[in-house]
Amino acid sequence: PCPGLSAIQRLPGDGPTCNITGLMPGVELRLSTTEQCIDPLANSPPVYTSWLRLVDKGQWEVFMGPSSNGRKWVDVMSLPQQCVPLQSGKDAFSICYAGGDSPKVSVTRVDVAKGW
Repeated sequence: PCPGLSAIQRLPGDGPTCNITGLMPGVELRLSTTEQCIDPLANSPPVYTSWLRLVDKGQWEVFMGPSSNGRKWVDVMSLPQQCVPLQSGKDAFSICYAGGDSPKVSVTRVDVAKGW
């Protein structure tokens, strides 16, 4: 449980809605969600997001981890308006959006044909 987290109860078929407040920029965090049912034996196990760091309102960094082949799909948790790879050294990357309502982007290394 996080202070400042409020979830709105939903009807079957409605999407989940929640609002997280009071987060400070620069702090790394990982969110987990569970579905709680009337019968506690039917509760879901927790599902975790990728590690992220809030940069500013509506802007965050997502840790994507290593890739052995130079390409990786990353869930950025919300339909992105813009994604920018944070450079490490002289490595070069490109970003492609999955399209539609998908919150996923493909990150591809373009300077050499290898992973990171």
